[in-house]
Amino acid sequence: KECQEMSNITIRTGLKVSALHETETDVTVEFADSSLTITGDAVIGADGVHSTVRELVGRESSTSMGSILWRGSLNTHDEGSKLDHLHKSLFPPKEPMYATRVGKTIILLFSFEPKLPGSLTWVISSQLQDIKEDSTPWDVIQHEEEFKDAPKDMMETLKQVFDESRPEDLAWHIPLCVTPLSSESSFGGRGRVTLIGDACHAIMPTSGLGGGLAFEDVVVLTRQLQRNNFDVAKAFAEFQEQRFPRVKHIADEQMERSLANRKAAKRGDVPPWTKEYTEWVNLGPDAPSRFEPVEEQTASKGPE
Repeated sequence: KECQEMSNITIRTGLKVSALHETETDVTVEFADSSLTITGDAVIGADGVHSTVRELVGRESSTSMGSILWRGSLNTHDEGSKLDHLHKSLFPPKEPMYATRVGKTIILLFSFEPKLPGSLTWVISSQLQDIKEDSTPWDVIQHEEEFKDAPKDMMETLKQVFDESRPEDLAWHIPLCVTPLSSESSFGGRGRVTLIGDACHAIMPTSGLGGGLAFEDVVVLTRQLQRNNFDVAKAFAEFQEQRFPRVKHIADEQMERSLANRKAAKRGDVPPWTKEYTEWVNLGPDAPSRFEPVEEQTASKGPE
């Protein structure tokens, strides 16, 4: 709403980018099924994991991980909710994520108390075969052979979570895909075109870091534009150079953690992050681009 009220921002919906034409001074965007063209100083592709902008700058397409993903949210402060106790009873102090697994289906719950009072978000990822088009997360969980042995109280809680969720969240699901991060030279955009968020680096949702990385992109990109006096091509190049090591490291760690979780007898068998890694992740846009464990930093200094 605030953007709509700004005189220097125009929001257009119902358009699909079909072509980009770049010169030394600007970029022109063409759209499918429309005669409209828009010319500007730059293009920032924030169009998700199946990004058209990513495709148009010649980057690799996203890769399916063989899982189906559902995501939803609800507010436990809504009238009639039976879940408000979860924020304290299910989530340990300073640990806003709860994770469990039933067979090939992984269940993640996130509490945003107290910053967003009552906010509870869930993510379901399943590698079950032959999932029907109209299947809900609860259908899938019940279909798992291990469902009958799952803790009854936890399954009752999950059933209540889905009962209080929006029908559209239960119906909407997509294949879980990630974007390849093979090398710095193939990362991001080119020239006056860059990518942010999932369009640039969709990662495994193991620890729920994808959204945070997207916000980091915005901060780092803004700083680079200001630092380079809005020399767009230079700012974009430095932005991509700065972001790649951090994003690549986090993406690889999340992939390894996801695979380890799937192989582990129970999710708690996978070691948590170290304190220094947690601090590096939480520093966000102010963190060094590369993570260097303390022992590596010490070893690199050599003798005094």
